[in-house]
Amino acid sequence: MSDALRIASTLLLSLAGAGVFIAMGLPLPWLLGPMFACLIAALLGFRLQGLPLLSQAMRTVLGVAVGASITPAIFGQLSSMAITLALIPFFIVVAAAAGYPFFRRVCGFDPVTSYYAAMPGGLQDMLIFGEEAGGDVRALGLIHATRVLIIVTILPVLMTFWLNLDLNQPPGDPASELPLHEGLLMIALALVGWRGGLIIGLFGASILGPLFLTAAASLLDVIHHRPPAEAILAAQFFIGFAVGVKYVGV
Repeated sequence: MSDALRIASTLLLSLAGAGVFIAMGLPLPWLLGPMFACLIAALLGFRLQGLPLLSQAMRTVLGVAVGASITPAIFGQLSSMAITLALIPFFIVVAAAAGYPFFRRVCGFDPVTSYYAAMPGGLQDMLIFGEEAGGDVRALGLIHATRVLIIVTILPVLMTFWLNLDLNQPPGDPASELPLHEGLLMIALALVGWRGGLIIGLFGASILGPLFLTAAASLLDVIHHRPPAEAILAAQFFIGFAVGVKYVGV
């Protein structure tokens, strides 16, 4: 089978995985669906093929999305979040102190994999940073996917019935509602941040470079929107697709 045909079949398999997750109402369908579809296919003996450059480029969308969420309004709310913010470093230290020795000594992972497995960060972020640092992306993917699956089965119930929150929120506005000039600016910030990060040797350049530039633009009141929902979902899909392919060591 040619590489092009293998890529096409892997993409179709990933889309099918996302579709199954959506149909079953499972969490993070565009991220976890492709991951688990590729894993199951690998266990059945199928050879998969990824698109490393495209998946890398899609990381910039996440960096822009996070950076655009850092607005002047957030700083006005810091006083109301003082206790929570003060407890975050303590929580991270406790999680690392408990998790790192377990993954290092009990599970036998290398130091980098143990560190990123123990860190209570976002699934996508921990996989991206762990991979770039040289960790075992298969182990990190399974560990953090399991953590997320457990969390998302408990938190939605608490947030819906205890806090009365509406969780049916899209990841962003549709592309049709995004001003054209802001969309073009976000693309420029993503590309310049990514390239600039690589030039200066920034760790996690594809996500942190765009994040820093977009956060600056947001704080300077230059942009007022996050990337469109379609772009964020596409980024989740291709990151899930990439991680799923990494499971099989292709």
